[in-house]
Amino acid sequence: MAIVGIGVDVAQVARFERLETRYGERFVSRVCHPLERRILDRLGRGRRAEFVAGRFACKEAAKKALGDFPGRGIGWKEIYIVNRATGQPEIHFEGRAAELAADRGVSVGHVSISHDGGLVIAQVILESV
Repeated sequence: MAIVGIGVDVAQVARFERLETRYGERFVSRVCHPLERRILDRLGRGRRAEFVAGRFACKEAAKKALGDFPGRGIGWKEIYIVNRATGQPEIHFEGRAAELAADRGVSVGHVSISHDGGLVIAQVILESV
């Protein structure tokens, strides 16, 4: 396997609390894929912003790993992260994000998310066979 791209992003949880307070459902619907929404809707109020911040950071990191500069119009819901039964996050691409991943030869994506002290950091590594 060869590394196709690596991306890292950091987000402040408080920023996402403010965005959800200000824009409510409109903001969450714009950022979260329906499968991510299923997870989000089961979380308590205190964890929602942390979850959205983590998913947002993953999507930003994935765009960087795909080389989506300055931006090819990949929508936030075209990259989504769900958890395996073990709890490990798993990244998926749809639409233009999937096309760009295929063009780059991506066959495997790895994602890591960490939360601490009001910050979230995400790293995405994309590989080809």
